[in-house]
Amino acid sequence: MEAELSSTSAADATQKYFDSYDDINIHKIMLKDTSRLLAYKRFIEENCELFANKVVVDVGSGTGILSLLAARAGASHVRFFVALVKMSLDVLILGPPRDV
Repeated sequence: MEAELSSTSAADATQKYFDSYDDINIHKIMLKDTSRLLAYKRFIEENCELFANKVVVDVGSGTGILSLLAARAGASHVRFFVALVKMSLDVLILGPPRDV
């Protein structure tokens, strides 16, 4: 019984975690986290040879900021995938996925 309860609780917690990304506000918060963004940017810029002429796949890209940084670092193609319905609709309104 206890294992069943903890399994259900873990499944609920996992679902709540992924559901939290449906809210556009979490993405606004992450974009305002300059220390986080600068750390990603610095790593990608300092290691651009890892991205140059490569195909980059960004699964669960959210705002797509990492996809943009990869493109700026010289990736030959960038593909991004967003599983969230609300975010996907925003991307569709902006236009179809394309090479950056």
